[in-house]
Amino acid sequence: MLNSSYYKLEYTFNGDGTYNFKAERWGGYIKSNEFWTTVENGTFTVAGDRLTITPAKSILTIRNRSGGVISSRNNRLESASYLWKIHYFAGINETELVLQTERETNRDGLFASNDDFPNSYLLSQSYKPDWRF
Repeated sequence: MLNSSYYKLEYTFNGDGTYNFKAERWGGYIKSNEFWTTVENGTFTVAGDRLTITPAKSILTIRNRSGGVISSRNNRLESASYLWKIHYFAGINETELVLQTERETNRDGLFASNDDFPNSYLLSQSYKPDWRF
């Protein structure tokens, strides 16, 4: 049985030290009428190769296929510290933000599978998610 699903996320880091985060998850055909969205904001600091994210507010909303709200709640606020770098991947001709941390975060989801960057999230600078909600 095929159970397609997706998880999209996007960070916006603002010049004033604030960030906005948005994510959308669809669990696949088993829960095809549920779309989970997260909207979060807070502050960030950069000190050398260390990026620290401190959320102020995070809301999870579960919607049905037509956009109606099934439920909504505050997420647990999860601060995280990452080693960061910008890396050019020649194979895909793209420069990406690499965020490396000791353990997966609820906000960012599963680590990318890349042998050169274990325990990392790889974020495209050019990808713009096509949001459903």
